Amino acid sequence: MSSKKISEAEARAAYARLAPIAAMDGKTVDPRDEELTVRLLQGTITLEEMVAEMLREKGIG
Repeated sequence: MSSKKISEAEARAAYARLAPIAAMDGKTVDPRDEELTVRLLQGTITLEEMVAEMLREKGIG
């Protein structure tokens, strides 16, 4: 995980800039996945932690 952390507001602003990419393909993002993405952008979780949590929530891991 990077030692550089950004605020929640900065992470949410970055997410807001990324969200239209999913919308272009007609997809929506689950609010829980959005929260995990914000935490990832903030640097409070790693990609591996994010994936593990998503799999656990889906009953896969």
